[in-house]
Amino acid sequence: MEVASAVSAGGDLEGLPARIAAVARDSRISGDRARELVVAGWVRAIEKFHMTRVLNEDEERRLIRLEYLFGLTQADLHASKLWKCWQASAA
Repeated sequence: MEVASAVSAGGDLEGLPARIAAVARDSRISGDRARELVVAGWVRAIEKFHMTRVLNEDEERRLIRLEYLFGLTQADLHASKLWKCWQASAA
């Protein structure tokens, strides 16, 4: 939930990759699994925004920054089961 909170609440995006890497390492979570969880957090942030309103410019910019910081691609995001479920429910 930290990813979604950092994006939506104006949290510290720049420090997020290091915090997630440390938690993943300490919890013995693989890099691939940590990446899946980051994508899930990205999707949850979008869900959170759309529950209340349309994305504003700052929120969109923060989501794009998150993609950059974690090296996420559109393929990563679109491959997410959560993203596919969200897209289906939003249609």
